[in-house]
Amino acid sequence: MSNEINWDILDRYFSGLCTPEQASEIECWAETEPSRGDLLASARAVWEATGVVPRRFDVDAAWTAVRPRMKRSSPARAPGRFALPRDRTFQYAAAAVLVLALGGAITLKLTGMDWISGGHSAPAPAREYLTHRAQRADFHLRDGTRVVLGVASRLEVPTSFGHKGREVFLQGEAYFEVQHDPASRFLVRTADAVTEDLGTIFAVRAYPGDSGAQVAVAEGRVVLHPGISAPDARGTLLSRGQVGKTHQGGPVAVLDPADLAPYLGWAQGRLVFKDTPLREALPRLSRWFDLEFRLADTSLGSRVLTASLGDQPTTEVLDLLALSLGLRQERRGGTVTIYPKPTTR
Repeated sequence: MSNEINWDILDRYFSGLCTPEQASEIECWAETEPSRGDLLASARAVWEATGVVPRRFDVDAAWTAVRPRMKRSSPARAPGRFALPRDRTFQYAAAAVLVLALGGAITLKLTGMDWISGGHSAPAPAREYLTHRAQRADFHLRDGTRVVLGVASRLEVPTSFGHKGREVFLQGEAYFEVQHDPASRFLVRTADAVTEDLGTIFAVRAYPGDSGAQVAVAEGRVVLHPGISAPDARGTLLSRGQVGKTHQGGPVAVLDPADLAPYLGWAQGRLVFKDTPLREALPRLSRWFDLEFRLADTSLGSRVLTASLGDQPTTEVLDLLALSLGLRQERRGGTVTIYPKPTTR
């Protein structure tokens, strides 16, 4: 086995699905150097705690999080293998790992699912995926579903996911490429809506402070249920090219056909606005660039923004925004204030 790690084989190794030859090769590779043994043990700890093998991760952070529990419980282990302590203290701990993805860091940890259920904790912990402002993450769930988690977002996945149904809890924005299974429906719950997959690629946006959830369908179909009603209740069917919006538990508004770029572009690294009032655009700009935007005059909030922003330098983006809006911007540290242009005489 070379110095390059085959993460797919490693995932099968932890799952007990690789061949005896592959298992022997991995264990021999790990035994040749202490650092490799540490790397393998850390990767196993992450896999057992989160159900995923991170393609790139901070080994020191992983090992630091796991080592104290190992010393406390010290289970016997065969060469090249590591058994995570099974005590409840560790299972409910908030310790885990920083995983590098899409130029940012995603935090994985175990937590009780009480942030979206009115303070009533679920009986089991969940894997929690967190991104900060200006950070996104790309990963796969246990069932093979691909998730791109947007900036300043949070996704909780019950530890029973894939065994007792497939249900996730979202606060923020996420793009899903669902591995469809007719026998196990896939549900995305937000604060006031439930999105049910029917064999689909779609994105959901529901940040705190938003008036409701927005669901954009790139392929296939979903059913959008307003409120937190049971998914068996009748919802609104959305097909490819449609966007559904909820508003404070009211009926779903459907845009058909819809320009999907403002709803899906962020997953490909572009923040897209089309005829968007500035007051609505500023929260997205703040999360995307990790800046605080302020309007010197609240009337400027009605200005309409149409733009597609990629990986340009921040100063260039700010100048472009000011030019397109006919305004003036001034940046001091992490705060950008937008002013009307002075009138010329």
